[in-house]
Amino acid sequence: MSNKNFEDAKAVFDKYDGSYYQMVRDGQYEKYKRYCVPKSLEKEWLKSKQNAEYKELLRSKNMYKTAHAFDMYCHFTSLLGDKNGIRIAEEYISDNMTIQDTWTLIREISTYTDLLRAFKAFDHKKKAKIIKFLKELLERNITISDDYKKDGVFPDYLTEEKVREDIVRQIKYWKVN
Repeated sequence: MSNKNFEDAKAVFDKYDGSYYQMVRDGQYEKYKRYCVPKSLEKEWLKSKQNAEYKELLRSKNMYKTAHAFDMYCHFTSLLGDKNGIRIAEEYISDNMTIQDTWTLIREISTYTDLLRAFKAFDHKKKAKIIKFLKELLERNITISDDYKKDGVFPDYLTEEKVREDIVRQIKYWKVN
């Protein structure tokens, strides 16, 4: 692959964060396929992105950015098929239960459950852990970081009442499913 082709392929890959689905949706997948990027190189790119998001996750003090970094970390973990990433994601949530605001934790728990679905890794212990996380959130004061404000105001869906309702709804869902 020529240097120019390499750069072009990497640009497409980066634009879509390695997601073939997104490339197809935007009509870019066939173009990307023509570069004949080896799977080993794609895996290297994904691993690099996963590591960068994990570092951002640990470094960021902005809860909005932290939740986004967690989401992207789990996205790359899923694309890599990195089962160790499930453990890391769960430990991260557990370690931050008393530090982060309620809304950030809800977003991270939701992303974590999506990761478990992608790996078909649900079992009784994982479901119990999710319910435990959610119940812990209900037992404490609902907090929402100012990082989620838009033009100095929280969006309509970020009221204490709506966040509490969301937690209760998720607990009910996990008890049934």
